[in-house]
Amino acid sequence: MPPAHPNLDVNVLVSMSKRFVNNVDAKTILRTKYDWNTPRLNFKGRTIGRSEVNNHVMYEVILDEVPGIRLTVKQGSLKYLGPLETGVPVTTDPTEVFTIFEETEDLLEDAIQEDEDDEELEVDLTPTDGWTNGEVFVDSRLCGESYQQSNAKLNLANSRNATPLDYFLFFLPHDHFQSIINNTNLSARNIDSSWKDLTYQEYMMWIALLTVMTVIRHSDRKAYWRQGSSHFLMNINFSEYMSYKRFNDIMHMHVFEIYSFEKQQLDPLYQIRSTIEAFNDHMAKCLIPGKYLVIDESMNQWLGTGMPNLKKVPRKPHPIGQEFKTLADHHTFCILQMDTVSDPKPKEYDDDPGMRKLTATIKRLVKPWFGSGRTVIADSWFGSPDMTAMLSDLVLYSIMQVTKLRYWPRGMPTTDIVEQVEEAHGSFYTMKKDSSSGKIFTCAYRDKKVKAFISSCGTTRLAGQRTFVGSGGNQVTIQRPAAVDEYETHKSSVDAANNLRDNLISYHDIISTERWEMRFFVFANDGKMAHSSFKDTLAWTFLKHCKELTLQTETISDDQRIFRSNLNHAHVSMTGMNGRKRVRLACKSCSSSGVSGTRIEKSCSCSPLIPMCQTCHNNHLHDIWALQARLNNSL
Repeated sequence: MPPAHPNLDVNVLVSMSKRFVNNVDAKTILRTKYDWNTPRLNFKGRTIGRSEVNNHVMYEVILDEVPGIRLTVKQGSLKYLGPLETGVPVTTDPTEVFTIFEETEDLLEDAIQEDEDDEELEVDLTPTDGWTNGEVFVDSRLCGESYQQSNAKLNLANSRNATPLDYFLFFLPHDHFQSIINNTNLSARNIDSSWKDLTYQEYMMWIALLTVMTVIRHSDRKAYWRQGSSHFLMNINFSEYMSYKRFNDIMHMHVFEIYSFEKQQLDPLYQIRSTIEAFNDHMAKCLIPGKYLVIDESMNQWLGTGMPNLKKVPRKPHPIGQEFKTLADHHTFCILQMDTVSDPKPKEYDDDPGMRKLTATIKRLVKPWFGSGRTVIADSWFGSPDMTAMLSDLVLYSIMQVTKLRYWPRGMPTTDIVEQVEEAHGSFYTMKKDSSSGKIFTCAYRDKKVKAFISSCGTTRLAGQRTFVGSGGNQVTIQRPAAVDEYETHKSSVDAANNLRDNLISYHDIISTERWEMRFFVFANDGKMAHSSFKDTLAWTFLKHCKELTLQTETISDDQRIFRSNLNHAHVSMTGMNGRKRVRLACKSCSSSGVSGTRIEKSCSCSPLIPMCQTCHNNHLHDIWALQARLNNSL
């Protein structure tokens, strides 16, 4: 409620809206005199007392129309009109007030009638803001070039016969992966001079191993590098594909951009900025969405420290984390676009004249589909006449819920449409307007409670049915206006995608790190699959695919190899330190990969102090051959 007038006090003239008349007897009397649906209907009276209840200032009011009843209302419900007229006795005794009104009722009949005439002028039923009462029977999409195809379409060749792996690789931004790999290598070399450069094949193998982990979840990551017949061991050994140490090194060294203090000061989200842009560009090319584009918030859960735009949204299942505004296709529930919030760096459309940040965010999300005639569905966080007009100017239709906090959003009818809805379930009230951006209408509809919507398309003809349990425990079946039914049917697409990520085993459960950037990595490139056979097939074929990629790069000719007879990498006995005999030690490579290594007293001549068994020495030679081949090919 707005703040109370500073002159509001006892024994002053006031007026109050019909919705604050909380006495049943008073309301019954007033309903016999006035049409309760009259817009801006209010009643005049005077204050006779003041009190405080639960830290709320309350006033006792006598209305001119019902002088025998005293009302108790909050001070924010009263409008100050002025002091009492000279000659009117000041009293707080209700019986005395009743006597005064009873004695003067006939004498003031003409004056009261005149006041009623003035009230009628104040409650002029002719709208002055362009909004008129009336239903909508013609869908504006039938009069314009709207997009009619409800189903989405994949831009994947021979998609009907594609394998799970084909689909998975199709949605990965491979070009951007190469940029991530280069930045990771540059950053890792600055930290560790002995860093072995990460290759595209190795990076894909790392992702493949993460994907396999989503099939069977184990609390101990090292368990994936131990194979055995026990029920508590895996039937796959990741050591065949990548060492445990290398896997963790990639996890720890992974970056999106090379760390820069200057960039951090200008844009705290610079690490993920390029990845968001790559994701948005790639998804817009991969999928042609259907008729409905659904916009909502998504939370990237984070309970650690260091995240620049950490927010708390209490109504969300995971209320603490990084909030994104996201756009999803209703047919596939795929998130196609995402945008950050609460970051200081100006983005596209932010500096446009008269453009609010939230409106600019929506404009960025729908940018790939400007002029397509699709229908945007959004909840009350986004709904407003300004948002509807902006989308209409871009040849996009919209149906959005709208809500009144303290006031309605700018541009809504001056008539409070919620107050006009009758008490019966399924009742609705509609107002429409012809604006410079096209025809729009607002509709208030009573479900379990009254909801309000603003739309540039659809109709208010009764369409789908809804059944729910009423307050008395009985089932209630009602019909909804077509625009409302369309909104309720399509509004949950983003929530469906979020629920899949939150409730199924996904990369969120596998990657545990103290860096918020890696949390975003799994948020943007998450693999969420409910069908177990599909997931098993994908994980196995992806692993085989990456192994074949690795073998192809390591196919080298004999004349490029370094042979076992090369003295730089011979398998020799370790020499003792300070001339003393070296004791037998466990193989370092076996220990790093999580395998209980055998105790040996040999090493490679390139690292004479590091024990190495025969098997690991063979693998070491293989790595040296592959490195030499890459060097030879680069010359």
